Amino acid sequence: MTAIRLAREVTLERACSRLSVSSDEPLRGTASTVRHWLLVEQPGAWGRDALLESDLPAHVATALKRRAAELGLRLVLIRRPGRRPPANANRSAYVVHSGPDDVWQRRLSFAAATELLDLDLASLMHQSAGATDQPLYLICTHGKHDLCCAVAGIPLARRLRDLGDVWECSHIGGDRFAANLLCLPQGIYYGRVTPEIGMRILERHARGELLLTHLRGRSSYEFAAQAADMFIRQARALHRLDDLALESVYPGSPVECVFRSRSGDSLRVAVDVSSAPPRRLTCHGEATAAPSYSVRWIHA
Repeated sequence: MTAIRLAREVTLERACSRLSVSSDEPLRGTASTVRHWLLVEQPGAWGRDALLESDLPAHVATALKRRAAELGLRLVLIRRPGRRPPANANRSAYVVHSGPDDVWQRRLSFAAATELLDLDLASLMHQSAGATDQPLYLICTHGKHDLCCAVAGIPLARRLRDLGDVWECSHIGGDRFAANLLCLPQGIYYGRVTPEIGMRILERHARGELLLTHLRGRSSYEFAAQAADMFIRQARALHRLDDLALESVYPGSPVECVFRSRSGDSLRVAVDVSSAPPRRLTCHGEATAAPSYSVRWIHA
């Protein structure tokens, strides 16, 4: 066994994703909280800071990063799995809104990266006219950010690439849950997704259904509401995405969330928030105490 291979296996043995599995860390309530997205196709390698360490011109990357931060857009780089387009091919960008009340995505085409600086992002992120709700599937393969994402994400992306509008993407949160699969425009996060599980998720998503066993949460909900949504769904076997809609959240101890069911019933759930034992959230990070959620009661 070569020294490089041995070092890689030792690294993987201590990987954050393996530690998360071995500690039986729950997935619920861990989706990144995002409502507005800007996806930019950028083939080739990405450094740890994907946007600033890619082949995008430096002045374009810097300006996009600043503008996205000002507008509250989550900026993610995307590329097609396993292949690089011709050098002269147009590339895609997407402006996506993940609800919770309205979900849509708008595809844009650009020939040169500098064209991205001409986009009126402030207007585009709030205009649904001409947009669609066609699904986009993003799989994090950002290995320079965390090795787990590349090791688990690349096989998943290559297995699913012909089954839908599938993209590899830069960091989207939750490295320790690799492979991570994000279904847009709804903002549905899944974790610990194998190629076989990924096929099931895409099949169910096309029918408007969720796979609860690997669901992390919905990005338009805050963390406690994501957990509350999961507790109700598991207790009542609600698998359709439209089975529940969040109506209100009341902060406190516990956090109380009110949902409306598809049949019109009002459901109230109380969630206790505590600190889990410190664990590594990424392969490079120090041990950190992440929130943990438990259900106190569910009332109709």
